[in-house]
Amino acid sequence: MSIVVLVSSASNAISNTIPLTWITKLAIGGEVATILLIVLLSCKEIISVTDYRDDRIVLFLNAMIWPLIVVFLSIIVSKIFEII
Repeated sequence: MSIVVLVSSASNAISNTIPLTWITKLAIGGEVATILLIVLLSCKEIISVTDYRDDRIVLFLNAMIWPLIVVFLSIIVSKIFEII
């Protein structure tokens, strides 16, 4: 019976601390991620219209852009839930 109580209290402690640390980390890294996303999207657009377009560069930029889009969307969702 004591194991169930320990697991229950541990899960409550984890569920109470994880969202707070996630929101804190999103708030701190959100500005940097947003600026980096804007810079990378701008670079991709500039490279796509120049004569120096290379598929490897576009794939490399896409590999860096998509995770940042996921982070950006998670920031937006967390801000919406914060308002609600």
